[in-house]
Amino acid sequence: MSDNASIPAAPTEASHLNPADWLVATWQQGGWSETRPDELNVAPALVARNTGKRPKDLLLCYRAALLDGDFRVAGEIRGPVNVIGMNPVDGQDHVIHCAMPRDSDWHSFVLERSGGRVTATLDGKPLAVSYTAADATLKGYFAVALGNGQQCALRQFAVNAGAAPPPEPELKEDPEERQNIKLRIA
Repeated sequence: MSDNASIPAAPTEASHLNPADWLVATWQQGGWSETRPDELNVAPALVARNTGKRPKDLLLCYRAALLDGDFRVAGEIRGPVNVIGMNPVDGQDHVIHCAMPRDSDWHSFVLERSGGRVTATLDGKPLAVSYTAADATLKGYFAVALGNGQQCALRQFAVNAGAAPPPEPELKEDPEERQNIKLRIA
């Protein structure tokens, strides 16, 4: 965790679980394509399940905050999920990610960038940060990667990032893609 006082600590309430703030990204023909989840319900925890048949992971992306400059993303997650990290704003194949345990226990996590360095913790312990064709300056969105049939839940989720508003997404309204993930707040 960072000692940088400019990044506020995450609030304890589930302040960022508005279903309208989440999109699904799938890898198609050399770039990430975004759609809205096909099912949304409201309650205190966000639950997402990948119901697709493609061999690639789907990304559940929090699009309400652009991670550009210093940021802090914190919350609790239950899986199994493949990774958490950042999906790029430009839709290309470069990401920052952290492998997650493949269990169904609740884990607290923090992903943050301070002073140009990205760090992560899981249950208070350091978590390895990996870069795929990216560096610590990547501009993007928080994302959770779900493989086929995987389900995750998020609670006490909060993002503290710069004041720049995120750009509007270019949604792909492909009916086949819309069937790939079911999202509910439960």
